[in-house]
Amino acid sequence: MKPIELTNAFATIANNGRYVPYNPILEIIAPGNQVIYRLDRANVLNQAEQVVRAEYAYEITHILSDNRARSMIFGSNSPLILPELGNRPVAAKTGTSEDARDLWTVGYTTDLVVGVWMGNTDNSPTRGLDGVSSAARIWHDFMVRVHQDPALAQVLLGPDGQPIPPEFPRPPGIIEAPVCAATGKRPIPGARTVTEIMPRDGGPRLRCDQVNEWELRELRAALATPKGMTARGRASLNAYAAMVGRNPIVVDVERQQPLPTPQIGAPPVTPTPTPTEDSFTIPVLTPIPQPPDQARPGDGEGGIEPTPTPSLPGQ
Repeated sequence: MKPIELTNAFATIANNGRYVPYNPILEIIAPGNQVIYRLDRANVLNQAEQVVRAEYAYEITHILSDNRARSMIFGSNSPLILPELGNRPVAAKTGTSEDARDLWTVGYTTDLVVGVWMGNTDNSPTRGLDGVSSAARIWHDFMVRVHQDPALAQVLLGPDGQPIPPEFPRPPGIIEAPVCAATGKRPIPGARTVTEIMPRDGGPRLRCDQVNEWELRELRAALATPKGMTARGRASLNAYAAMVGRNPIVVDVERQQPLPTPQIGAPPVTPTPTPTEDSFTIPVLTPIPQPPDQARPGDGEGGIEPTPTPSLPGQ
């Protein structure tokens, strides 16, 4: 994929799911200052094609602009935020291919989308680099320079010639609703909840005491992993800890019907008073402790390495 193509894809998300083909030509002026062609932005936008539902596009923007969510990996002051611009809302994503052959950062504000690719022209691996340590820095500096340069202020204006508000516009079909804090599913009574955005006609399809077949396989793998410290293991155990003291219900997501899949033994109902790195009992309705802010799972900086005590029937 070419950088211009990926950047245009992000522009579609930034435009609430409306696709506008990129056009590198703004105007053509012949000798004598005769304008042969000039891009009519308003007309182009009127012909935009809605290829992604506005609500889904906004959810993606909401995820990509959540600096707190990525702070555990990148830190809270990564190049993906713009403090020089008053910390205006910005959505961004980095990427690093195998052997660091491709280093990406693509992101946007409400008035500008920028994509950066770094790598060797012969496709050889780079050394000691990833997207956030390289391409993201270029992306950050370019975003700041463009927004601070008075000579480029006109480029950032909307089709009506007015500045575009910095806040990402929320589609009317987006609502806020509580979900289970550990699983992201529909909460059951007693479950700890957080508020998330979702389409009015969408949202989680399963309760937090229900799992689909894929999640059941993941949970089996998590319980079989020593100390349950793989990324998938931690996520699965979080989901397991959120289930009340009974077997989870395995559901066919498409048909919303229970499946005759063997159930998992219920977790113990009494939390371990003083969990240690070598012994941990999964408490009901309590997520497995996570590493503190700025730490990576499994890097030894805080957190508990749980050893799952439940076992599956037949194992």
